This record gives sequence, C-alpha cells and structure tokens, in this order.
Amino acid sequence: MAQTYSHQKDNETAKFNLEPLQLIKSKKFNASEIKEIRKLVEKKIQHTLYKNGMNTLMINKSFLAIDLSFTEDKMIIFFEDGRELAIPLEWFSK
Repeated sequence: MAQTYSHQKDNETAKFNLEPLQLIKSKKFNASEIKEIRKLVEKKIQHTLYKNGMNTLMINKSFLAIDLSFTEDKMIIFFEDGRELAIPLEWFSK
C-alpha cells in the first residue's frame, strides 16, 4: 500500500505519494507553494529515515507538469518538482 502525505491550509490541499515522492493532486496551491510543500515533505522523509538509523535517501524525480502559462513571447511549463521551463513562442511554427 502506498504511503501518502496530505498538506492542508484553509481550503487548499496537496497530496503526495511518498515512494516515489510525487504530487498526486493539488487544490488551489500555486506552483511555488507546491515547490515549498515538496521541500517540507522531503525534509520530513529525511528526518524520519535519519532518526531510524538511515543516512541516505533516494528520491525519484518526477517530470510531471502541474501548470502552464503564457506571456506575450513565452510559454512557461511548471513541473511538480519546482522546475520551470520557458520556451520562446517564436520556436513554434505558425
């Protein structure tokens, strides 16, 4: 059975799988908030493992996009691990 972690603040919620660490769903948190929550979850995992005698942790990175936005000249993709990828729109054919 997969272990999960849920983070709640007011009407906002985020739920993560712990193995591998991956966002399952988010309600009303933006990409930067998800990034900070993910860091908190990673710290909690590391603290728990260190406390139980383990000193290494393997976290499988996810490449799932959680948001997409556009500016006048760029498309920006936000990934659940906090990375952002900005692509110039001029790279796309019309």
